[in-house]
Amino acid sequence: RLWGGGNPTFPDRLQASAIDNPEDWTALGGGVTINIDQGDQDPIGLTSLFPSMFGRMVVAKKRSLYEVTPVSSTFGVSPIITGIGCISHNAVASGDNDIFFPSERGIHSMLMTEKFGELETAFLSHPIQDWFQENVDFRRAENMRSVYAPEINSYLLSLTTRGHARNDTLLGYNFVQQEWWAMEQNISAMSKYVDPQDGLKTKILVAND
Repeated sequence: RLWGGGNPTFPDRLQASAIDNPEDWTALGGGVTINIDQGDQDPIGLTSLFPSMFGRMVVAKKRSLYEVTPVSSTFGVSPIITGIGCISHNAVASGDNDIFFPSERGIHSMLMTEKFGELETAFLSHPIQDWFQENVDFRRAENMRSVYAPEINSYLLSLTTRGHARNDTLLGYNFVQQEWWAMEQNISAMSKYVDPQDGLKTKILVAND
């Protein structure tokens, strides 16, 4: 199935296409519509569909996370946590059997979030928490872009700080050294690709405005 969300008319709605037919979204053809915690007062609705982790499907709102699971011929929805969500679909990255994502409260690991919940010392961003809260322009969260770079054991996040209209800062967290670093950099897009002209090495392609 092909999954989608983010329809401003139905902000809480998750949709799935028919099996093996990404062009058919009708119920008659086998498409599925799921309303995720409709009327929960979350201000935006669905904000992200996470990459699959151990076969699990996680969807996010601004202040909550949910798991979608098959139940007979339909799907069930179970809350994972309320109080931590995701503010940018394009800033979610998977790697090392984990998923990394930003919320309005910090930067998180999915595994640590499920284990420790809202405990701030378990946030991936805990060492830079004051800087993150004081400098990130959350009104421009849609600008955020990220990738997981296994070659340098790092999660990379491009974001907009206060006083800027475009991304101006690149944050990186090295999982081996367990340290954050930052540099001034305008990166509006990031993607990993396999270079066929360089021994099929995986590389990171970046672009600016």
